Order: sequence, then C-alpha cells, then structure tokens
Amino acid sequence: MTTFLCPLLGNGVIVMLERYYALPSTADRIRALWLGPAIERYAVWLTERRISGARGRGCIAVLIQFNCFAQAHGARDWSSLPEQVAPFIASRMRRQRRSRDRHELQTRRSQFRVPVEQLLRLVLAG
Repeated sequence: MTTFLCPLLGNGVIVMLERYYALPSTADRIRALWLGPAIERYAVWLTERRISGARGRGCIAVLIQFNCFAQAHGARDWSSLPEQVAPFIASRMRRQRRSRDRHELQTRRSQFRVPVEQLLRLVLAG
C-alpha cells in the first residue's frame, strides 16, 4: 500500500485514503476537495478503528457529497459547516426512494448524518 505524509495534518501522520481507494488518482481528487484535508484525517480515524474498506468508502462518499453541498450552499469556513448538516440530510433524503418503513428511514438518515457528524467532531474539536 502506498502511503503519503500530509503536511496539513502534521509531520508523521500517515494518510490512509489509499486503504479505501486503489487508484492514487481517486485519493488525489479527494485531497483536492475543499474538505480534502479533513476527509483525509477522517480516513486515518476510520483506519485506526479498523473500519472495513466498503464501509469506509461509503462514509467517505457521503463526505464528498457533503463537501459539494456545503460549498454550493455558501459554506466558506469549517465553522459554518454545522449549520449545513440538517439541510444536507434533508436534501439527500429527498433524493432517496420513498419509504413508509420508519426503521428504514432512520437507517438511511443515519447513513448521511453519522459520517458528517464524525468528521465535524474531528475537525472542529481540533
């Protein structure tokens, strides 16, 4: 596995996007995002918790969507991100197949909410 050091995360931090994406170009595209350094830190956090490749890719995909959503809705700094969470989840839920099953709705809502909240705890807590 190829690893890179990321100066944005401090010396000695090994970046783990490559654990979740086989193509270096995919990892590079994620790094180039506005939230790229935060997503990379989140990938390290996932790896430390031994999150599977499939689950990690799913979480990172949600964060990529959140990156695009937040920028399109006026977020200019990381401190403005928490106010984007509820509108992001509402937007994602509208795009999903309608369901009357309460448990299924909660599960889908959590699939969008949990990775974003985890990321925000990492970047806003310092």
